[in-house]
Amino acid sequence: MSGRLHTVVPGRRVFDHATVELQLTGGVPARLWASMAATGHNHGLRIRVFGSQGSLEWEHEDPHHLRVQDLDGTTTILTEGLSTLSEDAARFTRVGLGHPEGFLEAFANFYRDLADDLRARRDGALPPTRELSYPTGRDGLAGVRFVEAVATSHHNDAAWVTPVSSEQNAGV
Repeated sequence: MSGRLHTVVPGRRVFDHATVELQLTGGVPARLWASMAATGHNHGLRIRVFGSQGSLEWEHEDPHHLRVQDLDGTTTILTEGLSTLSEDAARFTRVGLGHPEGFLEAFANFYRDLADDLRARRDGALPPTRELSYPTGRDGLAGVRFVEAVATSHHNDAAWVTPVSSEQNAGV
């Protein structure tokens, strides 16, 4: 990855703007932009994925919809809570259509999954196998290593840096 950090707002004692160029599994290029100085975009989290068959876009300011665009330019808008959800995603949907879902449900889902795992350990059973669940210590460590790699890159004039992976420190 290659990272650049800036302080845009005069007087701030922290970096408030970051751009990071990434290479994902399979050599897929990606770019991350994070800013506390994007005037007018207070909740501007947006995730866009572009692929060979089309693109996906989700925005925090309109969290109930996922836009899917195919190569012909046709846009399909998927709405939360519909029958198209995977089993794993459906278990996270707690409120009916037309009602906002988010902050409180995130904590409820976190605690439910954690309780399921703790109950399984207590009872000597295998915990449920899930694609989506609560973050682990390894996930937190990966996040810290990512930030460290961005800072290292920035301090070396955006030189390419490979973060230490969880597999490299499996004993941690």
